[in-house]
Amino acid sequence: MTNEKNWADKAFALLLPPGAHAGDERGKQLANMLGRVGLNVAWDEQQWHSYKRARTDASRAHTGEHQPLEGGSGPLVHPLSGEPIPSRVSNTSWASHLKHLYEEAKTANNPADVYRLLWLTHMSDPSLAHTPGDACFNDHSILSHQSTTAAIFGARSNGDKAVLLHFHVGPVQSFIASARRTTDLSLGSYLIAYLAYQAILSIAHTIGPDAIVYPDLSSLPLYTQRTDSVKKLRASLPNRFMAIVPHNRLKKLAQDAAEAVDEAWQCAAASVKAGLATKGFKPASGFDQQINNHLEMDITFQPWDEHDATYQSMFERVRLDLTTQRRRLTHYPKPEHPDNRETKCTQCGRREQVAHKKVAHKKNAWEELRKAFRKSGNNGQSDSGETESLHLRVGEELCAVCLTKRFAHRWYFGTQSELLGPTKQILLRFPSVASIATAPLRRALEQAGADTQTWWKQLKFFQEKTLGFTPPGNLLPGLDGPKRTDSHLDLDGTWYYETSYQPDTALRDHDLSANERPLEALAPLKDLQRQLQRLLQSLGEDKSKPHVTPYYAVLTIDVDRMGKWLDGTHPKTLTNSFFDKRLKNERRVITPALHREISRRQSFLASEPLYTIVENDNLGRVIYSGGDDILAFVPLATVWRCLDALCKRFRALDGLGDKVTLSAGVAITHWRTPLSRALALSRNAESRAKEEGRDRLVVTVARRSGAVTHYSGKWLLPKLLSNPQVRDGSAIRFNTLESLERELRLLAGFDNEKEARKAIESRVAIHLFGRRVELVERPIGSLASDLLELCTPATVEQLLAAVKLLRFLAREHDPILEQALPTPTEVV
Repeated sequence: MTNEKNWADKAFALLLPPGAHAGDERGKQLANMLGRVGLNVAWDEQQWHSYKRARTDASRAHTGEHQPLEGGSGPLVHPLSGEPIPSRVSNTSWASHLKHLYEEAKTANNPADVYRLLWLTHMSDPSLAHTPGDACFNDHSILSHQSTTAAIFGARSNGDKAVLLHFHVGPVQSFIASARRTTDLSLGSYLIAYLAYQAILSIAHTIGPDAIVYPDLSSLPLYTQRTDSVKKLRASLPNRFMAIVPHNRLKKLAQDAAEAVDEAWQCAAASVKAGLATKGFKPASGFDQQINNHLEMDITFQPWDEHDATYQSMFERVRLDLTTQRRRLTHYPKPEHPDNRETKCTQCGRREQVAHKKVAHKKNAWEELRKAFRKSGNNGQSDSGETESLHLRVGEELCAVCLTKRFAHRWYFGTQSELLGPTKQILLRFPSVASIATAPLRRALEQAGADTQTWWKQLKFFQEKTLGFTPPGNLLPGLDGPKRTDSHLDLDGTWYYETSYQPDTALRDHDLSANERPLEALAPLKDLQRQLQRLLQSLGEDKSKPHVTPYYAVLTIDVDRMGKWLDGTHPKTLTNSFFDKRLKNERRVITPALHREISRRQSFLASEPLYTIVENDNLGRVIYSGGDDILAFVPLATVWRCLDALCKRFRALDGLGDKVTLSAGVAITHWRTPLSRALALSRNAESRAKEEGRDRLVVTVARRSGAVTHYSGKWLLPKLLSNPQVRDGSAIRFNTLESLERELRLLAGFDNEKEARKAIESRVAIHLFGRRVELVERPIGSLASDLLELCTPATVEQLLAAVKLLRFLAREHDPILEQALPTPTEVV
């Protein structure tokens, strides 16, 4: 454990202002404040020298100490784009800042907590976040510089050497993607983030949060503990981290971090196993073996030679070693016992299911567990207010890993982890895709003040008494969730589709057979359907009902070549001469302070702005939000403006800057399409965007009929669909699209490219806009311009795909519901 002197020295290194000395007035004032919170500082010349060396190594060791390089003391510039960042004038004096630090830290009970509070308070200062950390290399803030200095200085205390540690937790894709329900998908993503956090927390608790270079902890809700439970449950953490640690403590720190991950995973599994026992379910012996074999943890490190501080080469080496190690040590589950030849898990398809096929009297163990869930609590509702009736569906037989993922929110996060408590388990539940698809309709009903209470109460009574199902609750932040509202917002989205009121459909959706419910018990469905029809008619004029689309969108967005940005090899990386003309015109050397500045921006994006755009502005839900990627579900009505806002937010001045590009995959599917297919379509679309040159958007529409349409373009669509005339289809004539398709394919084969383009433009103008080319743009504007740009022989297929997509969107568009959408936050 770091002793009191180490914490005091790190705090002094963290908070000492640039240009200040341990013995001058500001240094004495700082030492006095630290002493009042129990951290007594007494530096000698050796420590002062070590501190100055740490400051140099944080940002400019590669330049050589013989070059003063004090020029270029301009404003802070963006670490990737070089854009100037306006400074924030602070009215806070040095004395006021010290007083604020003292007030935050004085309540701590030990030196480690004192340091944590000092670090968090200091790192949240907005004016310092806009102040350059280096007079020459002004591409990182003073906060990033000081935190990095404290980390290096602390690692080298007592004559030790610093080490760069890289830690990876997995598996990721196979664990998250093996999901048949959205809640499984969301919990899988959150579990990985939570396990990685346990390793991060172990190191941050032992040697301080400044040691973690990536991800930045100052804006992570789980660590700051200053935000509500909803934000703490966001999966905004990567499954790996990088830290600066002391060499003599490397082995112990790595071991403790790995043990923290394993302990949390084992505890989650044990909690689920014990919870299942209360339902009379006893897993087979293979349960523990599958849990023990599941996790993958990879650790690599590189010593930091104080006299040859080449951080960039260290960073490249540690990442390469991790990649090499993961390829060499790829985890394969140990073979099952030859006598235990049970069926495979119906969710992941990789591991064996963990129930004995038959229990007493030859009953199926999974069916007995399913019945136990239906019988528990009040009408299928547990004491915590969480629905139980569809926790396990007919035919599901799960392995230990998928069982843990399915029930961790209830029996681990709701009890053992002390993260939620029994009354807040709903916060980790995720809405169904039908609930996301119908979010605009529910908001329209709320805005119109529709009288939904009679319908809601009767439908709730029918579900609980006849179907044995408790409505899941309002799980959409854009509708003021997640919480229980005792209103129609608690309903699952399936009940907003008239097709769900067919008796056989209602039974199938709730895992019931006709033998389990007599036909007369389902008679109320007809009246409930008529009430829904009247509610829908109340929204439209002349008793016309809005079109409630059965389609929704899965978004997968990734910043292109982020690895090259991080290792300084991206072609757009700033050059050294950008900062000082005396330096060679080579790419900017990556330093730990610069890395921390990028990390700070990534963590900020991941923890707040991206969620606001998807969930509050566009009625969707985020599965995972990283600083440079995102996976989210949104209604069809908001997908284009959501994409546009996310792209702008990633590229904003307080994000990753306007030099980064993004590749995105969008899958538009029917809500009854299997979740695994929707995810695969989105990921395949993103992969295609990268394969076709990056900085692209690929959209795949999978209709219920089986027809699939692909669109690929350079981020044209979000801009195109900002035009209301495009969304409702009034700007384009689609009735002759089939004949246009035949004509364009013939014209694309002409030898004379110039004449072919002219002919293609003419036919597109006549077919789609009903006028000559020279008259097209006047009433229609950018839509025609953007489409006519695709009128070349080489882009005919892309043009046709875009028009087919526009036709599909026009058919699924409804202006009544669009008027009810939230006003999006403006992205600056």
